[in-house]
Amino acid sequence: MKRLSRIILIISLFLIPSLGYAEIGNYSIEEIQEKFSFVNDSNLFTIMAFINYTGYNDENNKEGMHPVRQQVRAELEAMNLNLENDNYYSDYNMFVYGYLFFLLPYIGSPPIFNTVNYSWMPNITDRLTEFYQEANIGYLYEKYNHEYQTVIEEYENESYPIIQYIINYFNIDWDNSKPFFGCINLLDSYWYGYALLFDNRNLLSLGPSNSPNSGLIIHEYFHTVEGPIIKASIESKKLEDILFAKYGLPSVISPHYKTWQLIIRESIVRSIGRWAVIDFQYTKEIMEKSIDRETKEGFILTRFIYDRIENFDNYGTVEEWIKALLVEYTNSLDSIKPLAPTLTVSTNNTNVSLSWTSIPNATGYNLVYAPYPYEGAHTINSIDLGNEITFSATLPKGSAFYVTIQAYNEVGESEYSNIELLVIQ
Repeated sequence: MKRLSRIILIISLFLIPSLGYAEIGNYSIEEIQEKFSFVNDSNLFTIMAFINYTGYNDENNKEGMHPVRQQVRAELEAMNLNLENDNYYSDYNMFVYGYLFFLLPYIGSPPIFNTVNYSWMPNITDRLTEFYQEANIGYLYEKYNHEYQTVIEEYENESYPIIQYIINYFNIDWDNSKPFFGCINLLDSYWYGYALLFDNRNLLSLGPSNSPNSGLIIHEYFHTVEGPIIKASIESKKLEDILFAKYGLPSVISPHYKTWQLIIRESIVRSIGRWAVIDFQYTKEIMEKSIDRETKEGFILTRFIYDRIENFDNYGTVEEWIKALLVEYTNSLDSIKPLAPTLTVSTNNTNVSLSWTSIPNATGYNLVYAPYPYEGAHTINSIDLGNEITFSATLPKGSAFYVTIQAYNEVGESEYSNIELLVIQ
């Protein structure tokens, strides 16, 4: 029933925008727009152009960088700039979030930047000033502003209803929220986003996408909601300690999430960001596949939280809901089967190496194998590898096997990992 009512409410926003979501919350789209706007920020453009020129090359999109990013990089390269350090980003290896968080609130407006001093970004004010002047960034900003405004208009047309839905669904106190600015960031990698919480405002850096990425907006916006709750939560600290005691440091595909607190926080926003766009931009089937993939990749609470979002009505506030989920997950750790690992296989002559992701709440792993070509279930064998997450062996030439890994604990066995064909030429 809630899913049906949600579909009806989303449709009604496009048909009669002024009605809002009266059944769920009280804030109209007009009230949301008073504190949430999309912008092309000149300081963000300057910083991103600078790090692109001095070594930032990350890109998620297999088809390549956004056209505006490609064009700006090409123009900068053609200028043959004579900077003090053309490799500043590469030399100091500060993650993009660090540049934005430590610079945006403090550097003032170009072309005269305020002096900021950080040992990990030496002489950054001088380097930015030099770059702004040498590269004529003011001109480039104005030149590409039309492309930014086109994207902003697309976001304004499509994203406000879903922002409104989330704010009202989770009973957010919008009256007492800081102003939000969705900063379109076409000079970043596709689908990258950052939530930047400052004293007087919150900025959401929104990387490129093929269409307005409402899921990313909700993902980053909800960081500003859950962050203060998790950081002050006794329930979260207890869960973090238990996870560390049981499994050590997190095992996750992305290198940026090195603590259990970050895993908990990211699990929350990923589950809500995926759930928010169901029936709006994507089907439930597509989003649930994404949820399962991200849970498997190491954001271990994602599926658990996703399955409980529609029970939010049982709680009065988002803080009560999050704390209750943390307690429930803590109590469930010893009573659920482990997730399936992700297997990686490599060969070197006759030497074979297997490795797989460590799974929280797994007590061991089975290596399951069968000769190739497959001749039936009776040919399947397994080796109990205990709690090891690597395996190596030397095999005769001509050997060929299907291999997979299965995690287990006292409750049961996981699904199989990806199945790989191992061949010794």
